[in-house]
Parts: sequence; C-alpha cells; structure tokens
Amino acid sequence: MHDLRTFLRRLERSGDLLRIEAGLDSVLETTSLCRRSLQEEGPALLLSNIRDASHAMLGNLFGHQRRIEAALKDRPIASLR
Repeated sequence: MHDLRTFLRRLERSGDLLRIEAGLDSVLETTSLCRRSLQEEGPALLLSNIRDASHAMLGNLFGHQRRIEAALKDRPIASLR
C-alpha cells in the first residue's frame, strides 16, 4: 500500500470497510459499534459524523487477521515470525 487512503479503498472494495455517516456519541456509541464489529469479525469502521469531534474515526483497522495480511501486501502473519 502506498498510503492509508489507498488501503481504505481496497478494504471498501472487498467489503471489509463499512462507512457510517449517522451522528454518533464519541464515547458510548463509537465504542459499542467497534466492539460489536470486532466480536463478530466484521469490517473496519469509518465513522464520519462523531458528535463533539472535529474529525472522523477509523475503528478496528487491524481488528482481523485478513486486514493485517492485506496491509502486509497479502503476506501471511506467520511470515513476521
């Protein structure tokens, strides 16, 4: 990957990034969504409308082995040992 935007586009094309534009509480709702997605081995989350925040939030980017391997240009995690 050349940069984060390129990586996020790749994840989105593969269905491994979910954009959420609903207004969310910066603590309770964002944490709950990220936790649920992590437990269900779901996608990374790009939360773009966080109340009381001036920027978007990216959650669970490396929350699953498949995204870690994608960031490593599809090398298996075992290759890091």
